[in-house]
Amino acid sequence: ILSVIFPEKSKIATLLIYNSIGQLVIQKSVSKDLFSIDLSNLSSGIYLYSIQSNTIIQNGKIIKK
Repeated sequence: ILSVIFPEKSKIATLLIYNSIGQLVIQKSVSKDLFSIDLSNLSSGIYLYSIQSNTIIQNGKIIKK
């Protein structure tokens, strides 16, 4: 399970998760300052994420074992 906390005032955002070859595997719109997403259906590996709102874009890496 991945938990995300938004530090900004704008709480509407989109979470995008891509696999290691760039395929979009999860796309979720969120409107809370804290939410969780279940990643148990994803295979082990490295994933890239992007959280995009009207004021920020934050990118990072998830390593699922």
